[in-house]
Amino acid sequence: MDWIRSIFSGSLAVSVEHQEPVMVSEYTQPPAHIMTFDGGGMRGLYSIKLAQAIEDKLNGSLIDHVTMLAGSSTGSILSFGLAIGKSLAELENLYKQRGSEIFRETIWEEIKEGDGLFGPKYEADSLERVLKDNFGEAPLSSVVKHWVQAYSTDITSQTIKIFDVAKAKETPVEDVPIWYAVRASTAAPTYFSPVDSNGHALCDGGVGVNNPSASALKSVIDRFGLQSLATTNLVSIGTGIYPTGIDYAHAKNMGALAWAAPISDMMIKIGVNTAHHWSHSLLRDQYVRVDGELSTNLPLDGYSTANVEAIETAALTYIKNNPESIDKASKLLVN
Repeated sequence: MDWIRSIFSGSLAVSVEHQEPVMVSEYTQPPAHIMTFDGGGMRGLYSIKLAQAIEDKLNGSLIDHVTMLAGSSTGSILSFGLAIGKSLAELENLYKQRGSEIFRETIWEEIKEGDGLFGPKYEADSLERVLKDNFGEAPLSSVVKHWVQAYSTDITSQTIKIFDVAKAKETPVEDVPIWYAVRASTAAPTYFSPVDSNGHALCDGGVGVNNPSASALKSVIDRFGLQSLATTNLVSIGTGIYPTGIDYAHAKNMGALAWAAPISDMMIKIGVNTAHHWSHSLLRDQYVRVDGELSTNLPLDGYSTANVEAIETAALTYIKNNPESIDKASKLLVN
């Protein structure tokens, strides 16, 4: 445990901003049940299907069994959506009904921006409109009962920016609108423009923390101490992984052009796996990762009926083939 303690009090603290203990009444006890949601664009539907399978095994709604929620990118939509009272069915409809609006690209935009080569592929106005329609102007501090975090990447200071409900209730300057926090967390590079935060550029949380499980635990440790994890259970939900590993025979001859496409995807996946291993090392049997491999590469901006059906099929296949993971997740949320 000493090496784990050194990681979470040392090197990781460089990339995740330090948080002072919050003294408001809602957060005087460490969270007993944490649920985190990965980034992945439209594949948030995959996460929703997994969460619905878990909820089906609970007595009541999923949110009633969760104390803390943390999300990155599309996961921030799910985390804050659940926290303000939206059901999983409502969130599913949001993706299906508004996905085409979020990722809509006119012919002129495609010509002007070169399909993302010379500028953001999509206009941020549509994304912001959808977020405001669903979250209004409610500030982070309006969230009750639950400790919620959304992660964004500050590419100016090259650190992780955490939009934190608990911190917002203590520090007024941190109390931004929920839609703004989610917008910053979902500003995927090449897809949407970054968000301006006092001159700093905030982009998609997935760039730095696509799997927020370990970062959420870091926040718990900062606030309540390492010993608090003895009473903490964590369910980490992914958006599906499409294997894109490169073997030596191909890698040995790759130059800059060949590396350009896979390197960012590779770094994100390594970060996802690293967060998984840290979380498991800290919690052991008090932790479960619910995620599976995809047989086809499902794009994060794929809102077509065929893509949506493929996402749902992949999720249902995982649920059918991995009942033990769903069972463990549901048990962790009631124990």
